[in-house]
Amino acid sequence: MGFDTSLFVDQPVDQGLLCNICFGVFDAPTTACIRGHTYCQDCVVKTKNSPILNISKNCPECREPMLPTQILNRPLMNLLMSQKIRCCNKPSRFPDAVDAAAARRRLTEEEDVSDSGRCAYTGTLAAYVESKHAGTCQLRMVKCPLGCNDIVVFSELERHKSTCSHRLVTCANCAMKIKEQLLDSHLAKACPEKSVQCRYCKVQLKRKNMGKIKGRDSISYPGQIIFETDLTGHYNCCPKIPLTCEFHPFGCTAMLPRQRMAAHHAEKAQHHASLVAKETKRIKDDMSKTKREMKMGIENSSKRVKKNFRWNVDRDELSGDGNKSIDSKSFVVGGYDLFFRLTAEGQSVKVGLFVKNLSYEDIRITVKFEACAVVGDDCEEVSFEFDFDGELEGSNNEEIAAGNLSWYDEEDGDDITVKKDHLLGCHCMSDQHVVIQATIDLSLGGEEIV
Repeated sequence: MGFDTSLFVDQPVDQGLLCNICFGVFDAPTTACIRGHTYCQDCVVKTKNSPILNISKNCPECREPMLPTQILNRPLMNLLMSQKIRCCNKPSRFPDAVDAAAARRRLTEEEDVSDSGRCAYTGTLAAYVESKHAGTCQLRMVKCPLGCNDIVVFSELERHKSTCSHRLVTCANCAMKIKEQLLDSHLAKACPEKSVQCRYCKVQLKRKNMGKIKGRDSISYPGQIIFETDLTGHYNCCPKIPLTCEFHPFGCTAMLPRQRMAAHHAEKAQHHASLVAKETKRIKDDMSKTKREMKMGIENSSKRVKKNFRWNVDRDELSGDGNKSIDSKSFVVGGYDLFFRLTAEGQSVKVGLFVKNLSYEDIRITVKFEACAVVGDDCEEVSFEFDFDGELEGSNNEEIAAGNLSWYDEEDGDDITVKKDHLLGCHCMSDQHVVIQATIDLSLGGEEIV
């Protein structure tokens, strides 16, 4: 960015010395294009780095392509460095007003007044830059470092800091360091060493000894439920603090000063006993109701449950030599965790139903399997049923019952046992899976399935 035109003694500043990007006097004048258009060095860099392509590649004035390298205009630079300048900083006309409003008034109202009190620095621009006067002038405007955001004259900064509302002050009671603007609030609400009055018995104590209700900073609203165990400090012994009767959970609604609570307990002893008896009866009734509901739930769980299950067995798991054993995903029927197991030993195929982690139970179950297999020249539905009626032993993964798939040949009137190759050869239900469908009919507690 260029220099402020107000720095220069000769006014108005020659228009040929102004940058057409920032409109200040050239700072490190740099030639940007083949036609000689010149701008501040920083302005050229920012233009080249612009995300807008048609701006970053072309000269802002003639639209010719920007030169690939920056060329400092040395003659113009020397001319500028020889120009006479004077510091524009002035003291405030309002020495008692050091806030931002006063600074703004100084910048506007003092422009047309005499030079009385202006910074005495004069010299060439080269000396001004070399001495870095702009950053050391005692009359420059600076922002308060304490955080109040006021803008003040540097020579007045220390006086401002001594009265700034954001300066740290020490609490006279607890010696805590705190911002001056927060001191009144600290004394009114938080200072632990400040003397405060109990709102109930009017005794004067330090705030740290007054105490509070557990989980709350103060006692603030009428009708609040307060038990002895909730209080700390002075509140734990204040004779006039209102307390909730300890029989409140049983229905007593009394709330009295601590000094009257003992008399209340003596006077209402019979009433309190009746409340406790009433609550005890209610609890017993609830327990009886829960037991009845649990018993009904057990009885309902012993009823008959019927569920359909479909199992897709990947053919790759059955193919190949050797014995195969494949388990289905487990599923819940009547509260029992069941799963099927397909076992192929050689060409023999067996399907079994298993139960996980079952205690001793009377159980009756009927399972009907249906699958599809190549029997003879065609795909046929094959199936079998098995029944189980008895008591399970309760071991892990116990087999309830099992059987072989079979197909009934109507011509011969015989059952044909299905082999592994029969299942692998069938493609009518799925090209990739052996599809097994089962209907599980289960009854608990020995109820007979009709």
